[in-house]
Amino acid sequence: MMNLQQWAVLVLVCVAGAAMACGQATTRPAGETEQAAQPTTAPATVMAQIGEKTLTWGEVEALKAQRMPTLESDGIIDVWKVTQVLAQALQKSDLLKDPERQKLYEYDMSQLQANWYLRSMIANVQVTDEEIAEFYEQRLAQSDEFREPQTVTAKFIAAKEKEEADKIRQRLIEGEDFDKLMEEYAEQTKQVTGLSDVMVEDIRADRLRNNVGTQWQALQQVQLDQPIGPRRIPGGYLMYKVTARNEGPAKPLEEVRETIRQRLLNSKQRERHTEILNEAKEQAGVEELPQPGPRR
Repeated sequence: MMNLQQWAVLVLVCVAGAAMACGQATTRPAGETEQAAQPTTAPATVMAQIGEKTLTWGEVEALKAQRMPTLESDGIIDVWKVTQVLAQALQKSDLLKDPERQKLYEYDMSQLQANWYLRSMIANVQVTDEEIAEFYEQRLAQSDEFREPQTVTAKFIAAKEKEEADKIRQRLIEGEDFDKLMEEYAEQTKQVTGLSDVMVEDIRADRLRNNVGTQWQALQQVQLDQPIGPRRIPGGYLMYKVTARNEGPAKPLEEVRETIRQRLLNSKQRERHTEILNEAKEQAGVEELPQPGPRR
């Protein structure tokens, strides 16, 4: 079953699609901007009329701002015309004389009214610059989400065959120095990994994905100064040791501002949605309502 928002979106898409199919409603091509309305166009100016229904310039601007921001004004007028023609055709038809269809019609209208009410009540939810800045600072302190990837310093030994890689690993277990073995197998390591050097310093781990395969992710997590491997990589087997790991720099707030704003807005709208349902439930004298969310 569709939720309220899905139903309203479906209706709007169907109406807009009908106008587009008539070759009337158009969206702006990328890079183009809509020409501003003539300064002499008063809000009360009638832009279209279907039967007794009229559409004023002020109403066109309101529809553009709140419902159809991607359509040009002419396209909005076309969608309105199609909507009115179909709505008036319904009123003139015998469809609603059928009791069963009348019940479905009333249910559908209730869905649209409920959706309109929710959207109108949630429309005033805003996110302030202070809330965005506070969230940004909190996330910087708690995670790497708003940081550039961390950098690593690491040493590598690679072998073409598993048997050879196991022998190198055994030599490490028996106490041979990692750096000594790294130099001994330097040329082979370069051939297997494509690295220009068997040691990398202060480099973003994700830039090594073409050299060490999926092990670039492990470079950000493994214990420091602990020999790892052998691990299968494209072209052979890899052993490595991460000797240092540095935190990436913070991304500028302006770069992530919109991401944060949208996340906070969604959260505040969900909270407001719950408040609205609880208020409506109390007004209706209903003790329990199902929680919003996907249904099976």
